[in-house]
Amino acid sequence: MKLRLLSRLSLAAVCLLMALAFSGCGSAMSSDTITVDANGNYAFAAIGDSDYYVVRFFREEDIVDGQIVEGARPALKQTLQAAAGNTGTFKKIGKLSFGTYYPTIYGLYMDKTTTETVVGDKLVIGGTLSVPGIVVQNDYGQVKVNITDKSFDDYYFGSQTLYSFTVQVFDSPDCSGDPVGSADFGSDAAYIDPTNSSKAIWIRNRSVTIPVDGDGTYYVRCKANGNSGALVEDSPWCEAVQVAVRSAATDVKYCVGTFDPAAGTVTMTSEAMLEFGNSAAMFTEFALTDDAGTVKEGDLYTFNGPANCDLHLMGSAGATSGEAYTCGPRLMPVDKPDIRGEWEANADGTITVTLMGDYQYYLDEADKKTT
Repeated sequence: MKLRLLSRLSLAAVCLLMALAFSGCGSAMSSDTITVDANGNYAFAAIGDSDYYVVRFFREEDIVDGQIVEGARPALKQTLQAAAGNTGTFKKIGKLSFGTYYPTIYGLYMDKTTTETVVGDKLVIGGTLSVPGIVVQNDYGQVKVNITDKSFDDYYFGSQTLYSFTVQVFDSPDCSGDPVGSADFGSDAAYIDPTNSSKAIWIRNRSVTIPVDGDGTYYVRCKANGNSGALVEDSPWCEAVQVAVRSAATDVKYCVGTFDPAAGTVTMTSEAMLEFGNSAAMFTEFALTDDAGTVKEGDLYTFNGPANCDLHLMGSAGATSGEAYTCGPRLMPVDKPDIRGEWEANADGTITVTLMGDYQYYLDEADKKTT
């Protein structure tokens, strides 16, 4: 591929670049390579007599010693006509999520040859994190808080970023005074692309359980934590969510089923599961499957169920008991966490599966749904 060297800037172009100032940065922008501010305003030096310029934005980790790491994919790409000049505004800058980037530029000619790529000045895209949606659960006398899948999918793994969350528990509805409990969590949350459903959102490590002094009514609020160095500000606190905490086991609802290994099905026999959702059809019968897209690490048995809901029985070969859970994201029309429980082998060779839970309150700031 033929390379052409950078030409010198004309005196007029130099004056223009030195004089250019952008309100988004609060200071003048000038560059003998390429400079872009958080509002998308750019300035760069002319590169020979290029017919087009190709501008790409790479994440900070993709630039090492001033060079693009081999195989790195740009977070954003835009082609400019050279005739349009060396200054302007990238309208697509809003497609970049919060983070640190380096703009790069090379010249493109009509014969499809290019110049060398020039790496520009660091660009930091920041902002204020969105208010997290939360699910609050009474967990055997403790307060369990989950960040909703919707928050992760719409905010933190999309247009924004993720550092951690802070949750506080109060005994007053206005969240006044000192909290009776608090915790930071979520910094190790991970997003796993769905394998067997375009609607599935698999998210790990996005919940925390907080002890409280005793049974009673508590009020929970949560915020997403930013990073001052990355110019990402904390979200506002979410609206306080009320939860009734009781340590008695009677506060937990159950649904019991039987797994017949010979038939390869789990039949749920209790109607109590109606307390959890909107349709008994979701919990009628689950069929054993070995579908690679459904089976999860640690599963001893995996089942497909109605409404595209999976049931997982965990354990090693030969185990006679273990943990059971249903997939949360596809379980209900509203966004709720997994419903968990346990399984135990019986003397007659069957297995009893017990699902339990008490997801009492739900709040998502995106649409203020409650249930």
